[in-house]
Amino acid sequence: MHLRSKANDIRSHVQSSLRPDHNWNDTIFIKTLKSLVSDGDIEECAVGNYALSSKFKGKRTKSMERFLERHSAVWCVPPEYSSHMATKTIQGKSSPVRKQEHAKQKIIPKKIYDSLHVPIKHPMDTH
Repeated sequence: MHLRSKANDIRSHVQSSLRPDHNWNDTIFIKTLKSLVSDGDIEECAVGNYALSSKFKGKRTKSMERFLERHSAVWCVPPEYSSHMATKTIQGKSSPVRKQEHAKQKIIPKKIYDSLHVPIKHPMDTH
């Protein structure tokens, strides 16, 4: 899948990231865009449509891998300090026990239930 952008969209994105008092030079923008195409960092898919080249993506991936190798010691958290990764109990603590709020209700068969309760035909007729 190629994510392509039009030159006008790239131009508006670059302009939005600049300071408001910056003077925009369209000639420099077009020359920079063409030099990126000639260097192989981006490729022109159609007239006015540009996408990152696979060569650039490969270089970027390799540089990110090197960066992560250098800085992995800083980002790595030992398993005993990360609570979601720890499998053993910490300092003898066990997992919390679930409290029972009420006793389980037993199911009474219909025959027994009917014999326990005397049905009242009309609740207002108590005489």
